[in-house]
Amino acid sequence: MKKLPSKYAAVYDDKSTGQLWMNQLWWRVCRVAGIFSGGCAFIVGTTCYYFPDWPEGPMAGGVLFTVGSSAFLCVDTLDFFTFKKDKWLRINICLSAMGSFFKVFGSIGFIPNIYNDTKLIGEYGFLIGSFVITCSSIWKCVRISREAGGVFGSPAKAIALSAELCTFFGAWCFFVGTAMYIRGPLKGTWYIDTLDVW
Repeated sequence: MKKLPSKYAAVYDDKSTGQLWMNQLWWRVCRVAGIFSGGCAFIVGTTCYYFPDWPEGPMAGGVLFTVGSSAFLCVDTLDFFTFKKDKWLRINICLSAMGSFFKVFGSIGFIPNIYNDTKLIGEYGFLIGSFVITCSSIWKCVRISREAGGVFGSPAKAIALSAELCTFFGAWCFFVGTAMYIRGPLKGTWYIDTLDVW
């Protein structure tokens, strides 16, 4: 088996093809499915809150947020076990996973049975998770831009940077939106503006 190129810092699947995990179909499908399903769950989950007269809306929103956050956490976990050689990359991935964990925790806190007992779990789980993911995404963007060849050194780098910028924007919007949600009031124009930011 040839030596692993340092720029990949990934692991081989020694037991089957000898290819890098990230070059294999199963890895790409799992990663894309996690990101896509997580994003869709957050969009639909937020939409549920636009209908305050729908009695099942908060439950549907909380469950969808939990599914979405769990999907993102799965992607972070997959990345963590794929990229093993670069210490700083793994720390960056750990930071992202920690943010996703707080978002899972916060999402569960938005399920009505828990939210009605205490709002702190949902609100501050979202707030902390969004802030940590924002920081992780900034770090990833800086790291990608400083690699050999710069941002436009290859199409893959440009795509990776675009994906991280989208993650940054989404996490930052949820951070600001959650801060607005905590401040309240959860009615009228302020509430609609909060959901729009989410």
